[in-house]
Amino acid sequence: MKLLIYNLDKRIHVVSDSSIARSGQPWFLPDFGESWRWRQALAVKISRLGKGIHPKHLMRYVDEMTLLWVAESDSCEALDFIDGRVVCGSWIPINDELPEMLADAIIDASKYATLKNGDIIAVMTDAAPQIIEPNTAIELKLHNQTVIRFNIK
Repeated sequence: MKLLIYNLDKRIHVVSDSSIARSGQPWFLPDFGESWRWRQALAVKISRLGKGIHPKHLMRYVDEMTLLWVAESDSCEALDFIDGRVVCGSWIPINDELPEMLADAIIDASKYATLKNGDIIAVMTDAAPQIIEPNTAIELKLHNQTVIRFNIK
């Protein structure tokens, strides 16, 4: 399984699977790096094998979506490999069309690599980054449904 995160300037970050934590578990502020902050990303889970996915067939390859909570720091060199850097929300069914930015990311990623069942493609939202503060409760909602809930320690 791979996690591909597109940032706001459409650069792709390949994040290790050990960097993915589950919602509900506490997130511990690392004792290295400085100026930790977070953003959210909209994500889909790939549901079948695909390479060079054509836009008209896109919805055949995805069936669930969620939000990701993504930690960032300018002073950490190995950011994409930090254990638990990304908190993955609970998955909910996709009931309608995907947002264009997410559809474009899936099509783009499938040009470079074969997408496999369970791969996650995510796009950072344009929301301003939030400072990570210890002893904070995080709760994120998607379509009026809480998908992420955890505490920062």
